[in-house]
Amino acid sequence: MMELRIRACHLSGRFRPRDNKRARYSQRDLIANPVFNKDRISLPPATYMQEKLKVDVRWPAAIKFLMEYKVNDTIAGDVSDVGFVLQGGMYNHVIAALRALGLRRFWQ
Repeated sequence: MMELRIRACHLSGRFRPRDNKRARYSQRDLIANPVFNKDRISLPPATYMQEKLKVDVRWPAAIKFLMEYKVNDTIAGDVSDVGFVLQGGMYNHVIAALRALGLRRFWQ
């Protein structure tokens, strides 16, 4: 299995920022009275509750959503034991790469 994160689909092209401004807060300009909430730390044991919710609540809800709205694509072809799980723009890049490899007959 190979995992490509969402940034992999943004590795080409250019953009010119319109109004690039300095950050309001930085190492030099600190927040006067920051609020510290240990429940927002993204390290264990603080993440245990988030992980439990992911497995017990969000995962089943995501599966239900996928089944109800038929989000997954199935494309008929010679190979049935290979699949791709793709996020957003990654779909277009993978399809383009497969076409470049000569597999365009599956994706018209």
